[in-house]
Amino acid sequence: MPESSPRVSAIVVSYNVKALLRACLRSLEAAREAGELQEIIVVDSSSADDSVEMIAAEFPGIQVEVVPNRGYGAAANAGYRRAAGDFLLTLNPDTVVCPGAITSLATALTSNPGVGLVGPTLRYPNRTLQPSRRRFPTAWTPMFESTILEEWFPDNRWTRRYHMRDTGAPQQDTESVDWLVGAAFLARRAAIDATGGFDESFFLYGEELELCHRMRRHGWDVRYVPEATVIHHEAASTSQDRLGSRLQFDRGRVRAQCKVHGEHVARRTARLLRLHFGVQLAREGLKWIVGHRRDLRRRRIGQYWKLMRSRLDD
Repeated sequence: MPESSPRVSAIVVSYNVKALLRACLRSLEAAREAGELQEIIVVDSSSADDSVEMIAAEFPGIQVEVVPNRGYGAAANAGYRRAAGDFLLTLNPDTVVCPGAITSLATALTSNPGVGLVGPTLRYPNRTLQPSRRRFPTAWTPMFESTILEEWFPDNRWTRRYHMRDTGAPQQDTESVDWLVGAAFLARRAAIDATGGFDESFFLYGEELELCHRMRRHGWDVRYVPEATVIHHEAASTSQDRLGSRLQFDRGRVRAQCKVHGEHVARRTARLLRLHFGVQLAREGLKWIVGHRRDLRRRRIGQYWKLMRSRLDD
């Protein structure tokens, strides 16, 4: 980018994904060499897989900050405090930034002063599209999205609306959206400062929804920029603990509902999600009774029982 362009800092929040982090950092180093960004910071949430040592050995020009594992938003905020950039690129460690993507995102911010946050097209490693545009959830969305009801009714109107599948438009035009999946986005420093960054009461999941919701309340627009592309492996860190990840996913959704719709809707959402776990528990129990893959059913029964007993509205 020209010397007069805003300075871009990249912040990667990482936890126990050394191999994927290496690929992410290689793509960022290439972007820095091309002049697309000026600073790379890894905020490591106390990984135990020698990620920090790998960075020191292979990427001596990259800054590292090790923090306690207090969640994604808290780690990202630590990176924002350290970063010097006018624009802040926030990335999951299981991403690879394609050439030119950062320039496209930065141009979208530079040419639109009222936009606070922009996000790229996300693609799976096989290059198929990974939908990342979202509307804010209605009071009933969490019951019909990522639950057994979506399994039974995969094209229900709540899920279609939430994932913007009801527009009939492909993801190929720059457009204003409610919020974007947070695996990769570029935010204006002024917008982050005005909103205070991520709400650290979210541990994992839902924090980017809440951030975009707060940005919009402060008058900033959020836009999807399809010409920028980032490869996203998806769920690399969270797959290490699927039960814990599911619990954090639903806690994040309940907390997001509280922020968007209030405590009454959040409490109702928590009750409905426990009902979902109960139905799943009953289904797994019936499959165990008829002798279908009993070891698997026993594990799942234990998982759904723990989920039913867990608090979702802490």
